[in-house]
Amino acid sequence: WLGLILTLMSRLVFIFHGLLTVWFVVSMKGESLYWALSTGVLLLFVEALITLCCPYHLDLKWQELQYILAFLNG
Repeated sequence: WLGLILTLMSRLVFIFHGLLTVWFVVSMKGESLYWALSTGVLLLFVEALITLCCPYHLDLKWQELQYILAFLNG
């Protein structure tokens, strides 16, 4: 259970950081077009679902995807 909780908490922190960063840019620039930057957050949702649904004994070769998506978000 601890692994599941930590996995969800880390994804929530990444999602919060990404949305907060995009919101800050939108509020500073005054253009809602910058909300398109939050598409990385949608990819983070997909990555979280894949990570949580895959059996733990599978060695995912693309485990670094969560870190790449975090950098893309903000």
